[in-house]
Amino acid sequence: MEDPNWRQKMGKDPRLPKLRDSIADIDPKYRDDDDLLWRIMQCRDSVSDCDKMLRELAAWRESYKPELIKEEEISSSLAAGSFFISGCDKIGRPIIVVMGSRHDPDKQDHAVTIRAMVFWMEKAMQLMKHNGVDQLVLIYDRLNASMKNLDFAVIKDWGQIQNYYPLRLGMFYVLHSNMFFNVAFNMASVFLSQRTISKVKLVKHLSDLKETIDVDNLLEAHGGKVSVAKGTEMSLLNRLMSTPAKVQEQK
Repeated sequence: MEDPNWRQKMGKDPRLPKLRDSIADIDPKYRDDDDLLWRIMQCRDSVSDCDKMLRELAAWRESYKPELIKEEEISSSLAAGSFFISGCDKIGRPIIVVMGSRHDPDKQDHAVTIRAMVFWMEKAMQLMKHNGVDQLVLIYDRLNASMKNLDFAVIKDWGQIQNYYPLRLGMFYVLHSNMFFNVAFNMASVFLSQRTISKVKLVKHLSDLKETIDVDNLLEAHGGKVSVAKGTEMSLLNRLMSTPAKVQEQK
């Protein structure tokens, strides 16, 4: 947890005893995960809302089984290269890149797209654990993206799925935004939490990314040194998982 004193704060929260009583019947791997409970308690105010969020999260993971998604299930998405992990930022947070122009909702199956997004979230979670961090960074590259690439159905579903990864988003960078994006974002924001919206940063100059991300973890297209050809995303991920992260102390 990013707050080193979170356990003490959790212990002093008057909602905790009632919440523990309320969720006593839930699978221990969820109810006894204090890190998860504290994240949920920061996202919801009342005990009943915390209870509901945890139950929905647990039910989703038990039915959807995100940790078991195989590459062959999302082969069409991998071939498109719409999502991948390019590296980590200066404090070790994994960077999921979304290439807007590569997603065509008319050609790509909706269920596969959602499954692919969850696949990369799960990989980012593994990389977070590997690096000793608990959040990730999203880079949404809109270069050459147009109206045909906009997918409100995916945005709507992701608005719900974000609840299954509470407080995991550290920053959301948007590259090459324009008036069309601003209009589309205002329309799509109804599906996103205020906490997610607060993480969005419109990047005016690609060089600004270097303030938080080393060039060794930035795509060449973003001013860095990373080259990710379609079909090599998993090889890059495997290298990241097998290499200790170069983490700088957070200022």
